[in-house]
Amino acid sequence: INKVASFTNRSSSDSQVYIEQIGNDNIITINQTGTKNNYSNIYTNGLSNNISISQNSNNNTQTNFSDVYVNGNYNTVDISQSVSNESASFGKGAFVNITDNNNNLSISQNNDGNHYANVLFPEVIKQ
Repeated sequence: INKVASFTNRSSSDSQVYIEQIGNDNIITINQTGTKNNYSNIYTNGLSNNISISQNSNNNTQTNFSDVYVNGNYNTVDISQSVSNESASFGKGAFVNITDNNNNLSISQNNDGNHYANVLFPEVIKQ
C-alpha cells in the first residue's frame, strides 16, 4: 500500500496512461518506456476486447505499475513488465480485476526487484 501511495503522489509524473473503453472487439495496446515511472490505468466493459500492456524501463526508472479492470466475456489481457540495463532493483506491480466468464490473463514480470501481482476473479457461487 505504501508503494502505491508513494507512486500515485510522487512529484514527477513521467509516463501515465488512463483509458476507459466501453464496447466490443476493441484492441488496446500500450507500450511504455520511461526514465522515472510507468503507470497505466485501464477500464474496459464489453466483449472480445484485447488489451496488451508492455512496460519497459531503463536504469533510472523506479516502478512499472498497471491497474486493470475488465468487465465482460471473452477478453484477453497481456501484461509485460521489465527493466533493461538494470543497475538497481526496481518494482513491478500489476493489479487486475476481471469479472464475467471466458477471459484470459497473462502477466510477465522480469528482471530483479520487487514483483507484485494482485488478481481478482469473480467468486464462484455454489448452490
